[in-house]
Amino acid sequence: MEKAQSNERPARRPVLTRPQIKLVVSDLHVGRGAGRGQLNEWESFFFDDSLADLLRHYSTGAYGDVCQVELILNGDIFDLLQVDNKGKFYDTITEGIAVRKLRLCLQGHPVVTTALKEFIARPSKSILYVPGNHDMEFFFPRVRQLFSRTLTGKNESEKIRFLVDRPDLTFDGIRIEHGQQYEAIHACDFDRIFLTRRLSRPILNLPWGSLFMHNVINRLKKERPYIDHIRPFSVYLLGALVFDFRFALKAMFLGLWFFLRTRFIRSYVRTSRPWQTFRIMREELQAFPNFDRIARQVLAAHPGTHVFIMGHTHTPKVRAFPEGTLYINTGTWMDTINLEPQYLGRPNKLHFVLIDYTRGGARPDVALKEWIGPTRLERDVNF
Repeated sequence: MEKAQSNERPARRPVLTRPQIKLVVSDLHVGRGAGRGQLNEWESFFFDDSLADLLRHYSTGAYGDVCQVELILNGDIFDLLQVDNKGKFYDTITEGIAVRKLRLCLQGHPVVTTALKEFIARPSKSILYVPGNHDMEFFFPRVRQLFSRTLTGKNESEKIRFLVDRPDLTFDGIRIEHGQQYEAIHACDFDRIFLTRRLSRPILNLPWGSLFMHNVINRLKKERPYIDHIRPFSVYLLGALVFDFRFALKAMFLGLWFFLRTRFIRSYVRTSRPWQTFRIMREELQAFPNFDRIARQVLAAHPGTHVFIMGHTHTPKVRAFPEGTLYINTGTWMDTINLEPQYLGRPNKLHFVLIDYTRGGARPDVALKEWIGPTRLERDVNF
């Protein structure tokens, strides 16, 4: 009996001239650092050596000069919302203020800065930076120039790219976003990144969540440094009404007053659109936002995309859908207290996504990884 011939063509295997991988990390939240033996309530990143080990591993040995390695920094790499300017937090961010804040972060974390410099200095290594809602300052050209100049000695380098004209990156059936666009409270207006009306210098058009961080959370962190490490925040407030009543009332009063003042009182600098206000109110009433559903909708809306990678939520996960698609969240490198039932009590891990082309299949292998690295004897405890 003759075998039936199939009309389907076998998947075409890519021709690779050299090994190639991509690393995706997000939500490091590198701040301005703290002096030895000192505490900075607004610093959230304490894994400098681990990040340096990760970059060293994927740029030497088997991943050395012959391997193409692209490091995709997928938003909130620097927590510029929590970097003060001469002891104060301002929500009118000019380019000069933005440059000073990034410089403080680069100087405050010399191990991270050196690791990035050593990584990018090696052959076949590159960086793609995707700004998130905590590092919107990278929309300013001089901030991008400072980052590039610090790592390469030049204001612009072919080895460092920035995605500043849109929130998403798509290649080889993979879609990467930071993820802030799926929450009204954090969504950036890419049609109007800067505000200029009646201003002598452009300022960032910060989403309402960033304004809330500047004016409420940064103020409350002086009393409760862990307050922004808790997810979801609304569930924490409900619990605080029982276990930390006075502070919970203070936080709720400050938050409500700021919401009313900024959403319903007209400002000559920022306008509050009614539909955006409604979306914020509706979403904040949800204790546990369903990002699995959002990811599935994104994949369905973009035929040909089989993997959707994002960060932002600080909750690492891998979800396979019946359609044969995959959702991966890279989580965060900052210590997090997660109150969602399925993650309650689980310790924080150092996650990243590895996109591996080395096997030469029709599609690259994509997997969420946990970085373990060399054995460490100790690390700082911050709360």
